[in-house]
Amino acid sequence: MQGVHTYDILANPNYSDMFQYVSASIPNRTDFIIDDDDDEGNDAIQSDIVKAVLNLAYYTQGRAKNFCFD
Repeated sequence: MQGVHTYDILANPNYSDMFQYVSASIPNRTDFIIDDDDDEGNDAIQSDIVKAVLNLAYYTQGRAKNFCFD
């Protein structure tokens, strides 16, 4: 890896684009997220799950086993 100051893969804009991740630090990020349902209240979940899954290896064993996608 080059040009990334951290082990956070989503800090690299190339990977962030590939994973279609919109950071929580982006103002009004739900305006940039389009999902496949009519519920506008859950648009940020798509990006939140990407971040959670990429960090799953760093969860405690108990938390990882209880991780649920719903």
